Amino acid sequence: MEERWIRRYEWAMCFRSDLMVRGNHTNNLTEAAFRVIKDKILRRLKVHNTTQLVDIVMIRLENEYSRKILDAANGRTPASARKRFCPSADGIDKASVEQVGPSTYQVSSFTKSGVSYTVDTDLELCTCRVGATGAPCKHQAAVLQKEPAMADGH
Repeated sequence: MEERWIRRYEWAMCFRSDLMVRGNHTNNLTEAAFRVIKDKILRRLKVHNTTQLVDIVMIRLENEYSRKILDAANGRTPASARKRFCPSADGIDKASVEQVGPSTYQVSSFTKSGVSYTVDTDLELCTCRVGATGAPCKHQAAVLQKEPAMADGH
């Protein structure tokens, strides 16, 4: 148990708050990959022999990833990905977003008066808890709502 405690910074998410994981942890990626395999590839069927399983995974998984690559190359983003990676800035007053530098914005908190967050559009970071790891946050969405040209990569 002592050895696990020494290595807590490697496995305990509460100690990994300063890592630039962009809102995604390894567990999430692994779970998502297995969900795709179970739902879309195996179609929730459990009756397969080894030969069928290899054939199904080879053909269906290749088709699934080919489709996703083509969608990404053609700029098509599924609604689920847009919802996950593009937080909503609905109801945000554009006056609460103020440009303070060439790529730096000050965004007033939507819930706490007197609190503001700094968004750096070059680094794609925000000083809020969510945006500090590089994950998209509502403050970054507010900047994009005020400055739509920023969404095209400046």
